[in-house]
Amino acid sequence: MWADCRGAFKTEKSWRRARNLLVSSLVCLGRHTITGFLCAAGRQFRDWSGDYRVFSESRFEPDELFSVITRRLADCLQPGEPFVAAMDDSILRKTGRRIPGVKYHRDPMSPPFRVNLVRGQRVIQLSGALPAADGQGPARMIPVDFVDLPSPAKPRKDAPAQAWQRYRESRLACSAGRVGALRLHALRSRLDADASGQGRPLWVVVDGGFTNKTVLKDLPERSVLVGRIRGDAKLYHPPCPESARPLGRRRVYGRRAATPEQLE
Repeated sequence: MWADCRGAFKTEKSWRRARNLLVSSLVCLGRHTITGFLCAAGRQFRDWSGDYRVFSESRFEPDELFSVITRRLADCLQPGEPFVAAMDDSILRKTGRRIPGVKYHRDPMSPPFRVNLVRGQRVIQLSGALPAADGQGPARMIPVDFVDLPSPAKPRKDAPAQAWQRYRESRLACSAGRVGALRLHALRSRLDADASGQGRPLWVVVDGGFTNKTVLKDLPERSVLVGRIRGDAKLYHPPCPESARPLGRRRVYGRRAATPEQLE
């Protein structure tokens, strides 16, 4: 499998160096950091700069690596079986002030009566479900996509109107819903690029942060999204064509539908 990842690296040397880090990550007993990987490989007394440059100077293409994982995962599925994935955003806590994309975010683990802030990076991850060998047990989630989701820097209050306009546009482009929809299209493209995934249905499970019109109106072909909404959400049926009035604004909502709590 690692041999198939050779095309993602720019040089043979970077590919071999990343292979050593990968094997070290499997046997590392402490914190899974680059320092821990080097210590596990017995290379703590050698020059570390080359190992850090593998990640800091874009020596490989992450999408190419995830394409290999996606293809191998699709090969483990039965013909016609859907490719099930889960998508969510998270915050990776960081302590450094000079790490790109690091800022203060709301702590999702804080109690509702006390909002706490944490410093970290916001990311989006997609994981594919690998079913059990007999198909009866729980599935194991394998990461198939991982992207950074930085928030644009907010301009000063006295900044010109053009700066605020660019900030609003960048904020919409970097929203979790917009980036999540793009990553779903990227996953769909990876599946269609291989014989084992071409034409295979894609089922994606998300939480309430992605159950919105930004994602639902931009789903890729042959894809189904299962999202979570509030139990008391107000839902409506589509308007009937015969109930449209000749005058006035065209109806958008039909009759009131049952709430998710009432459907249980």
